[in-house]
This record gives sequence, structure tokens and C-alpha cells, in this order.
Amino acid sequence: MRSISGVIVFGFLVLAAMTCRSAKKDLGDGSTVSPPSSEKAYVRIGPAEGLEKFKDVSVVLEGRLSQVPWQHMIRRPEGYRETAYFDYGAGRQTVLYTKDAVFCDGGLTVWGKVVEVRGESKRPGSDAPAAEFQILVDRWECAK
Repeated sequence: MRSISGVIVFGFLVLAAMTCRSAKKDLGDGSTVSPPSSEKAYVRIGPAEGLEKFKDVSVVLEGRLSQVPWQHMIRRPEGYRETAYFDYGAGRQTVLYTKDAVFCDGGLTVWGKVVEVRGESKRPGSDAPAAEFQILVDRWECAK
């Protein structure tokens, strides 16, 4: 009887381990992020990292609204009425799509999903397609 209950417990442990493994998000660099049970998981992006390796990942990013917008492709998704240009890291800029306008004079933290926007190249004479990585913002907070 003990051996049967031991096998059953072992089976539950294996099943639980397999379930946890499949819930993890592979970031492509050997690291994974497991979502907490109570809220959506967000990966914090460092100032030296680009968005391209975080496609379809929920991220946290710190920066500020841009005073000098660069030329970007714009593909505003349904439900996102506002567009903002966001400076982060060492000389990087991306586009934020938000449901409501963002007003911050200083630092800004955003939580959202990195999406890929594809279009034609901005370089004259180039037929190569271009891609940019931008953020669909779930929430944002001005620095205190």
C-alpha cells in the first residue's frame, strides 16, 4: 500500500514540474521568466538592452517622453488612442501606444508588451523591409 501511495505522490510531483516548466517564457538567451500566480509577469529591460530580443514579452522600461521625436513607423492598434515617443537607455527611442494620454515632465516607467511593427525601409532606393519594436502600454507611472 505504501508503494502505491509513493508512486501516486511521485506522479503528482512529475506532473507539477511539467506544468511549471511549460508556464515559463523562454527569452531566447537561456533564461526564462515564470509568471507569478497573482499577476502578469514583466521583465525589466536594462538601459543597454534593445527591444528586439523581447518581442511578444511583457516588459518594464524606464525613460522619459521624448522632446525630439525621431521618424518611426506608426501602426496604432485598435483600442490604443494615443501615441508617444519614448527615450530610454543610452540614446534609444521607441513608440508607446497607450489608451490615454501620458503626461510626465520627468522620468517615466511603462509596463507593456513589446510588438514588432513592419513596413518599408526609410532608406531611399531600398526594397528591404524594415522592422521596429514598440510597446503596447498596460500601465505607466511618472517618477516621484
